[in-house]
Amino acid sequence: MVFYNLEREVSLKEEIAIPTMEELATPENWVHRYSNILLAGRTEHLKPEKTSEDQDPDEMLERLKEADPYIDRLKGINEDEPFPKFETGWIIKPVGDPQQYAQLPPKEGNLAYNVMVIKPYRWPGSVTVCSKGRYQTIYIGNAIKAGGLPFNPLGPDMLKTDPIPTEEMPEVLFSSQPL
Repeated sequence: MVFYNLEREVSLKEEIAIPTMEELATPENWVHRYSNILLAGRTEHLKPEKTSEDQDPDEMLERLKEADPYIDRLKGINEDEPFPKFETGWIIKPVGDPQQYAQLPPKEGNLAYNVMVIKPYRWPGSVTVCSKGRYQTIYIGNAIKAGGLPFNPLGPDMLKTDPIPTEEMPEVLFSSQPL
């Protein structure tokens, strides 16, 4: 049983059975664990501190949440929008030896040594791997979504060249006596 608390965090009330590799091969069995990254690059909206007198900070925060909503935690990856030119937004691929091996006594059941690899098309550089009930996610990238607006910072303007040296002009002396 899963429930949400007020801070948008997820807590588990009971243990979850470890799925088999066959179950992990379908996108219906994978969910988003972490908060989505908002347009501002954060995972939480900040409440405006200083506003003009006629604007309510809570009202401004609600408008911000409407413009850039949170995505529900534990939303299935099969509910994500497909990546352009693909049927889905994810690559799910088993790698390694899928053979089931019997465990040595006193342990019971079979064990496979293959690994399930899950990669999103939207975030190049993000990989989740799963093997024998253990999960690990790593992201090595530049924090830019694929298919989004490119971020190319502008370089500094060209430096101006030094002025062409000219001959010095004689100094004009002013005196207090008329000529």
